[in-house]
Amino acid sequence: MSIRQIDEADAERFLELLMRTDAEADYLLFEEGERNSSAQEQGERIAKYRARGNATIFVAEDDLGAMVGYLSAVGGEARRNRHCAHIVIGIRSGYRGRGIGSSLFAAMEAWAGAAGIVRLELGLMAENSAALALYEKSGFVVEGRRPKAFLVGGRWIDEILMHKLLA
Repeated sequence: MSIRQIDEADAERFLELLMRTDAEADYLLFEEGERNSSAQEQGERIAKYRARGNATIFVAEDDLGAMVGYLSAVGGEARRNRHCAHIVIGIRSGYRGRGIGSSLFAAMEAWAGAAGIVRLELGLMAENSAALALYEKSGFVVEGRRPKAFLVGGRWIDEILMHKLLA
């Protein structure tokens, strides 16, 4: 397993990973088939993140080079919030529970220090106990709850908001 920062040349493979994780996960924002993006748009987004300096995407690859997980960290665009990064993570279903999430967080935190990121923030569906455990293990704390933030299969699900301070 290897963790690395994404490159524009990875755009098509990354889009495939996003679509697969959307299809496999019950707790990600996009449902299967809902993501409306092209490889070109993904490449442009990756280039934009790399140019900003306070945004990036890390990918996890298995021993055969297949992308199996990702973590994006996107810092604020204004001077007053450039130090805050919003985190999104997704891991293919067959690879969960193998330490990939912890490895992605470790790589991102090493990057965050050099990028001037001081605050990490994320949200998760309240029913996603596996993600909650990973985030708490990674040092995130709950800071709030958004009732009825998601409508999944006709059911309302709250969002739990979490943060971690790096300095």
